[in-house]
Amino acid sequence: MRKRFLGLLSVLCALVLAVGFMPARAQAAEAESYVALGDSISTGYGLADPATEGFVSLVTDQQGYDTTNLAVDGAASYEVLALVTDVENASYPAIAGADVITISVGGNDLLNALYMYLADQYSTMLGVPVTPELIATALAAEDPDPDMVEALLPLIEQFATSQQAADALASFSQNLTGIIGALKTANPDATILVLNQYNPFSFIDNPDVAPINTAFETAANALNGIISAGAGSSTYTVVDVYGVLSDAQNNPFNASFASMTDFNLDIHPNAHGHQLIAAAVNAAIDILTPEDPDPEPGVGFVDVPEGEWFYNAVMWAATTGTMTGYDDGSNTFGPNNPMTRAEMATVLYRIAGEPAVDTSILPDDCDPEEWYAAPVAWALTVHVFNGYDDGNFGPDAWLTREQAACVLMNAAAILGVDVTPRTDLSAFPDADAVSDWAADSLSWAVASHIINGYELEDGTRELQPGRACTRAELAGLMMNLLAGE
Repeated sequence: MRKRFLGLLSVLCALVLAVGFMPARAQAAEAESYVALGDSISTGYGLADPATEGFVSLVTDQQGYDTTNLAVDGAASYEVLALVTDVENASYPAIAGADVITISVGGNDLLNALYMYLADQYSTMLGVPVTPELIATALAAEDPDPDMVEALLPLIEQFATSQQAADALASFSQNLTGIIGALKTANPDATILVLNQYNPFSFIDNPDVAPINTAFETAANALNGIISAGAGSSTYTVVDVYGVLSDAQNNPFNASFASMTDFNLDIHPNAHGHQLIAAAVNAAIDILTPEDPDPEPGVGFVDVPEGEWFYNAVMWAATTGTMTGYDDGSNTFGPNNPMTRAEMATVLYRIAGEPAVDTSILPDDCDPEEWYAAPVAWALTVHVFNGYDDGNFGPDAWLTREQAACVLMNAAAILGVDVTPRTDLSAFPDADAVSDWAADSLSWAVASHIINGYELEDGTRELQPGRACTRAELAGLMMNLLAGE
């Protein structure tokens, strides 16, 4: 994965020089192929025009893909597994030849189990048989029976601890493993993105809906735990749909609940939700490239002499387009200058191909007219940065070394790099200076050899977590992350 991503960076560098920072995919001479698998999230169910508003269509437009959408409304994981293992299916060549594959699956596994559970419980209450199909139809009806809904609400909350839920989760875990295995067998070079699950009722502030909210939050967390665990093998990348939709400023879902006689239990994202999903998918896409090209010769800076500890890192960053020198004609890189948070966001945004982004989400301390507006909006949208607790971003604030560790860990997770390693930081004399919120990220960064500590004259290495990260240091961190063996 890292070597492939280094190839991506080199290609992006060449494209940046040639076309002035246009998104790489938009300039491709030959469209790459994209296959969407899964359920109604990928079909765009419930949208006025899925062909233009669905996230699959939005990703297609942004990346310039040749797209085959094989998603089916209501599909569960066993149905996706059946599709990708059927070599005689007419769609199999598209799957086997795809450059990028997205998968939205898991929600229907638990929904079907929920309907079974509610049917059993409601049958017991009424003393007459009730089928799961009746429950599903009743809850999805345009004008549901309020008495029935009121009776089902407390039962929904109890579903999480039911045997039906446990069985559905076990089956989903097994099926997801089978799906990924089948895709890797059919198409070992494909970039596979798995969308995690969300809670469609999280934006409804009504005590009557609390049982549903609790049940779906628990279900989303359970499914996402399985999805995240599978990503640890680096066979696919998780797109954090849950985080993107949960943090939306406007309701990204169709569901609403005014009263027991005025509600909509549609679990699907609305057009705004699909825009957010598309932004997250676009940010996570690892563009497949040919073999790693050799760095372009002739890159040099007057303030980066050979022999300095940062020379190789800065040369790597410059030749791959990860970082650039100043554009004031001075031919300088500024290796010892501290990085700002906005500059860090810009580095990562450039790597991502500078996708279109909604700058209206910027916090109050960010000017939408400034150079950093799109990079910061993108970084917040995909959760590479999370901002301060007070809601601000601090674009001009120095990026500390511990903040850099957190940002790089977030970026690594998006890129599919293994983020499971950890190490004991107590070997560093200043370990006690690490902020609680940064300890886990620094532990990962040290264990993964992204951060090796700052060497003092006596040979001692310190973390120096609160010191501003310099441009040379960031070049080294990025090289360790993206070009490390």
